[in-house]
Amino acid sequence: MIKDRNLLLEEQGLSPTHRDMLREGSGISDEVMAARGYRTITNADELEELGFSRAQRRAPGLLLPVHGTDGNNGLYIFRPDNPREAWSGKGKDYKHEVILLTSTRVSRHKRQWLK
Repeated sequence: MIKDRNLLLEEQGLSPTHRDMLREGSGISDEVMAARGYRTITNADELEELGFSRAQRRAPGLLLPVHGTDGNNGLYIFRPDNPREAWSGKGKDYKHEVILLTSTRVSRHKRQWLK
């Protein structure tokens, strides 16, 4: 059964590396990964189409759609495999990239809309 779920997530575009990171590192189930539309980005052009700046387009990485409380998706978070270093020069990296000039939103899983 796990093999079937793995294949489904790969067909959705989620690499085995990202799938395992979400499962083991964050405790996210395969069903939630699939429902939320998590996927691996391998081409920086896809990030450009979504509105990420040139500096933020560091493919490959993991794309996380953010679903608002109204069910719409208009925001994405990108977690590059090789993050860029923060401007502060203190050795920190930008682990998650958010499209510039977007506001913070609450992310609500689709299954919660029915409650």
